[in-house]
Amino acid sequence: MLQKLFFIVQKRAKSLTFLWTLLVFYLCLMPQRKIAHIRILGIDKLVHIVLFGGFMFLLLFSMKPNKWMVSFLIATLFGCLIEGLQYYFTSLGRSGDWKDIIADALGAIIFGYLHYILSNTYKNKQA
Repeated sequence: MLQKLFFIVQKRAKSLTFLWTLLVFYLCLMPQRKIAHIRILGIDKLVHIVLFGGFMFLLLFSMKPNKWMVSFLIATLFGCLIEGLQYYFTSLGRSGDWKDIIADALGAIIFGYLHYILSNTYKNKQA
């Protein structure tokens, strides 16, 4: 099942990366008042790890050959851009936070490693 999903994502990587990018922009730049407040310690950082980790995961599929460092820099700079927009567009009720950038980079590292593991596991296998 996981192998089949891996190959589906691999085949549709560019369109999935584009759609994921739009989703991240939307979720990170939507006004604060429209966001459900969940009282779980660290949930904000976990969301950043998943959003930007997913972005990194898809980027690695999209880039031929897989360019880990370039993908990491793109994912981290994308996180910096989002935080900069949150910082300067205060009308959104959001605020830029350097700890979110760290969470973005951490997510990119974690999901980049996951991509590495799955790529090596399924390297010579067909769907």
